[in-house]
Amino acid sequence: MELPPSVETDIETFITNVRSKHGTYRGKEEITAGANQLDVAKESVSILRKLVYCLEGKQLQLSSLIQFVRMACKKMKEAYPYGILVANVARRILYVIRDEFSMELKVSQKESNNMLTSEFSFNPALDSQLTSVPSTTAASEDTFNYNRLKENILEHLASVDFLQEFDSVYKSISRQAVDHIAEGESILTYGYSKTIEKFLIAAKKLYCCTL
Repeated sequence: MELPPSVETDIETFITNVRSKHGTYRGKEEITAGANQLDVAKESVSILRKLVYCLEGKQLQLSSLIQFVRMACKKMKEAYPYGILVANVARRILYVIRDEFSMELKVSQKESNNMLTSEFSFNPALDSQLTSVPSTTAASEDTFNYNRLKENILEHLASVDFLQEFDSVYKSISRQAVDHIAEGESILTYGYSKTIEKFLIAAKKLYCCTL
């Protein structure tokens, strides 16, 4: 099992771009702003969405889809130091895939049952009904609409609500400042993180402390 060539190329470009924005010094990461985490997350979504778009037919079976996403994620995690971020994005997308697969399975089963009812209505004899069961059961897998599943996943990953989850992540994390920082505490940080910066700014507004 191999990733589509165009996706491989996008992953290589992604890794190169992220690494170029995050310098190294004697094998250790520099204390720099590095790549924008939100941009890294959105680009990860874009690549994984393209992966789904490139897959066809039985490649869209749940087990295959999961394996393809994990393969892509493993390669993208080489974009040091954002491996954890990429992994979290992949987990969110896998949740979407499982959810869409489950809904499509229900639709396909309903369509298969409708076919079964229709076939029985044309074969009133018991022996005809019995002989028609295996063919209908075998056809139930064929009634699973992989193209519709693919369209639903792509639509979900491109939806405004899904993308807004990433835009609102800083606000969601900042709201938790009151649960983790008490008034009068001294906070020591190492390196730079936009997420931590916004988290501390939120704490400052709560307790009127200095940064």
